[in-house]
Amino acid sequence: MGKTDEISWIPLCEQACGEALRQFSFAEKSKEWKYEGGRRLLFQSLQSNADPIFRPYPHEAIKEVILSERMVNDYQVRIFAVMKKLYPEVPVRTARRAKGAYTLVID
Repeated sequence: MGKTDEISWIPLCEQACGEALRQFSFAEKSKEWKYEGGRRLLFQSLQSNADPIFRPYPHEAIKEVILSERMVNDYQVRIFAVMKKLYPEVPVRTARRAKGAYTLVID
């Protein structure tokens, strides 16, 4: 990923998160996952329960959604419903631990 590609997604995050980005923090995964080129956007929420926070994103910002194998089933159902309605062409996959190896399998 080139330097330009590396920061081209920032305006999309700014547009999607608006006011929340005034107190944002970008983070990277550990070095072992660097090949993925992923970034995380963390922000403090005023929400005090454990319900997921759904945010609208520009259509072109969503390339793929990967869910955790441990995600609560109700949350998965809700995400699948949102994706089917708003982003039907975007693949939704599940990451699970591989048996007998230190790796993930994404179905």
